[in-house]
Amino acid sequence: MANLTIQNAFEEILSRYAHARTTEQFAANGLRDTFENIKQSLTASEALRKRNKLRVKWSMGQGNWAKVPWIAFLDERETDTTQHGVYCVYLFRQDMSGVYLTYNQGVTRLIQENGKPTAYKTLQQRAASIRESCQELLTKGFSVQNSIDLKADPGLGADYEPSTIAHKLYEAGKVPEDSILLDDLEIVLDTYDKYLEDPHKFKSPPGYEINSVKETTGSSLSRSFHEQISSDNVNLVLTEQSAKRLMASLLSKRFLILTGLAGSGKTKIAQAFARWITPDAGWIDDADHSKGKNPNPFYALVPVGADWTGNENIIGYPNGLDNATYVTKPALELVRHTLEPAHAATPHFLILDEMNLSHVERYFADILSAIESGEEIPLYEGDERRVDGGAVPRRLRLPENLFIIGTVNVDETTYMFSPKVLDRANVIEFRLEPDSLQSFLSSPKAPRLEELDGKGAAFGSGFVEAASDKGREVPSAVKGSYEQEMLLFFNLLREHNAEFGYRTSYESARFIHFYNQLGGYPEGNVDWFDSAMDAVVVQKFLPKLHGSRSKLEGLLWALAWACGAERIERGGKSFAVQIREASQAQDDALYGPETLWYTLSQSNPDDPAAAARYPLSFDKVMRMWRKLVRDQFVTFAEA
Repeated sequence: MANLTIQNAFEEILSRYAHARTTEQFAANGLRDTFENIKQSLTASEALRKRNKLRVKWSMGQGNWAKVPWIAFLDERETDTTQHGVYCVYLFRQDMSGVYLTYNQGVTRLIQENGKPTAYKTLQQRAASIRESCQELLTKGFSVQNSIDLKADPGLGADYEPSTIAHKLYEAGKVPEDSILLDDLEIVLDTYDKYLEDPHKFKSPPGYEINSVKETTGSSLSRSFHEQISSDNVNLVLTEQSAKRLMASLLSKRFLILTGLAGSGKTKIAQAFARWITPDAGWIDDADHSKGKNPNPFYALVPVGADWTGNENIIGYPNGLDNATYVTKPALELVRHTLEPAHAATPHFLILDEMNLSHVERYFADILSAIESGEEIPLYEGDERRVDGGAVPRRLRLPENLFIIGTVNVDETTYMFSPKVLDRANVIEFRLEPDSLQSFLSSPKAPRLEELDGKGAAFGSGFVEAASDKGREVPSAVKGSYEQEMLLFFNLLREHNAEFGYRTSYESARFIHFYNQLGGYPEGNVDWFDSAMDAVVVQKFLPKLHGSRSKLEGLLWALAWACGAERIERGGKSFAVQIREASQAQDDALYGPETLWYTLSQSNPDDPAAAARYPLSFDKVMRMWRKLVRDQFVTFAEA
């Protein structure tokens, strides 16, 4: 088999495949060796060796025989899957009367998102746009008309026909020798190269974008992720409210911190969302899933080391031994991937695991500054440097489609975050509830994140578009309530020199906006506002609090009252006056946190915090208060 030419391998497939598909077992069929032999020969060819970003993939089907098998050439700058993007591919006719070399487009994702009629029209319009640059293919016998005939039954095979940009047929029994096949491949890849230089000049027709911003940030996004992550196949626990908070946080600000009990699933949930909303990288071997999945280039999980004292672990550094090269790091490679024009609409996720094992400010200051200012990060000066054949920019821009999630544990080996870091993020705390643990203990299973891969990719471009839109505002129906609550908490915190600024106000407004959209609430409905404002308080106001009892006692009393008490006059005193009196921490019988806890327990003995106006925030304030009483010092993050 090793000496089989590409020509002979094609002829073998054309002569055997149709019969094998109807009479032979799919698994371990000998034709796999033939496809793999073609892949190896093509990979070793000059056309592939000089294009280091091009990868060859093939498929006879996934578990069952494909009617139209294929061998594809995927450039990582454009796509790593045949489900979307532009690429070159050999397509075999269903009746095996021939094989086409085609310049093509992915169809699967567009059909899933828009249905066939709209998808077909879009594919044909875009093919017509790209064909304008393909006229030189005519000199090699290619057709640039919409005339390909795969002899295929309705289904995926037939769906490739409207997506084809250009094609050339090699009939069974007349496949040319390898030199001709490789010459044809070279010219079609050369045409592909020109497309990759500036894919945006081939404008997509109206309707090509997969989802509008409103659809993407609507309830279908939140509901879909929650349902799929909570399914028995995945084995992760995430409440519907937590899913909304996670997504609304990322949409409102591209930096999110997950804290909580070690082993509570913080990292897995971050990975789960990243894998769900980015394209599926596919199995290394479709017939043998034990080999695992291909690396997903749209997210990187980077464990933070205790020895990180500078930014070189994030953005790399110029090679001191070679003036022409740059020493890269996984985080930098992810950012470079986001900057590829073909990936501008796809979200990318940098997950920093155990983010506080080192001082965050030492290794992450440049990134924090770039997130806020939009300024570029200097990498090096002087002559251009390269890595793996690609140029490294002298200055690095963080694109709008990069989202950063850090996970945090607290023990004697970790460092506290400074308030200036926490002020730049949403902070979501994960806790393990007794009923969740009891459910897990009844049937303990490891999470299966591969079940989520690519399931939410249809929402990806709209997610990026929404996060990039700086014009989002608080819905008019709750605008008055929002302003009132923000001023109440501002004045409360200001009394203790812990007030927030414009940045927190702006990001809180964006969070309220997206929380509303993700919930899919009817226009004019305001029932959701308290839960959204509760999240703002616990994610944006409380995380910055840390200190001794002398510093925080009055503040925690006031916060407990603001989060737990009903907004009514008492003894002729307005609620604002009550807050000021509570902050003095003197009248325990009237304003004491435990007194308020007892009052709420009369409404809900099993969970007094659930009876509070802001349950999440009140519960957290009470835990901080009790720890302050016990230890005389408290921080938001708990061990």
